[in-house]
Amino acid sequence: MTEQDLAAGSAPRQPSELGPSRGYLLALGAAAALGGTTPFARLAYDAGTSPLTLLAVRFLAAVLLFAVLLGVLRRSFPAMRKDLPSLLLAGMALTGLTLGYLLSIAYIPVSLAALLLYTYPLMVAAVAPFIEGRRLSSSESLAFIAAFTGLAAALGPDLAELDMRGVALALFAAVSNAILLFSVRRLTSRGHHPLSILLVGNLIGLMVVTGLLLMVETPVISSGGFGLTMLSIAACLYLVGVAASVIAIRDIGPTTTALFLNLEPVVAILLAMLLLDEQLSLLQAGGVLLVVLAIYLPSRRARSL
Repeated sequence: MTEQDLAAGSAPRQPSELGPSRGYLLALGAAAALGGTTPFARLAYDAGTSPLTLLAVRFLAAVLLFAVLLGVLRRSFPAMRKDLPSLLLAGMALTGLTLGYLLSIAYIPVSLAALLLYTYPLMVAAVAPFIEGRRLSSSESLAFIAAFTGLAAALGPDLAELDMRGVALALFAAVSNAILLFSVRRLTSRGHHPLSILLVGNLIGLMVVTGLLLMVETPVISSGGFGLTMLSIAACLYLVGVAASVIAIRDIGPTTTALFLNLEPVVAILLAMLLLDEQLSLLQAGGVLLVVLAIYLPSRRARSL
């Protein structure tokens, strides 16, 4: 569950008078914008902006955006005391997701980072039987086999040359995402709006990154126009993507919106190939396709129930 999935997962559907067409376009636009944040973040790194600085800018922009959206929607926080541990867990998981994913691309290709991150639905499916007391379906079991086969194909040829720090960070982001999903289910069932959880999570992230900047390094932003442009695009794409997904939810509902958002890793991989000159062998491309199908098909079946 990425931040946009969180926003899509529990908001009530309010059909638009303009019909579903705008909603479909907005959902596609959200997937494209969110998928583009990571390649442009990598370009910002290459131009001289430090990963922690970019994270601080993104967290600050997200806090401002979600505060404004909550104000426009006139949403208030429910009583937080009894849910404080769950809110803190969700916030730390959201922080781990963002830190892990955007730091991982400093060490490994964007395409592989996106692929590793989007193993989180499979992690959720693996843990769900123990938490929710249900058995894996045959399609979910098949998805596991397909996903691990695809990962082996995508990572295998270059595994010895990959920086394991990047692989570990991307997998940490995926685990954080899985934890976030279960935390959000609990919080939304107790009356917390997804945007409230996003606001708390990004506030925690901003505090963590600010602390790291104070202890580890001073903020480093590229002084060149290209670097500043890449940083601005990375931050703006994320904000546009979240805003578009929220409006799409109103037009076509959370289920259809979330289905379109499965295209995000595909967009990230394609843009990495176009903008960063990342190359995938035929075997790796087949592995990527297998993983995407393994993620998409079970989620489509679940959302049709």
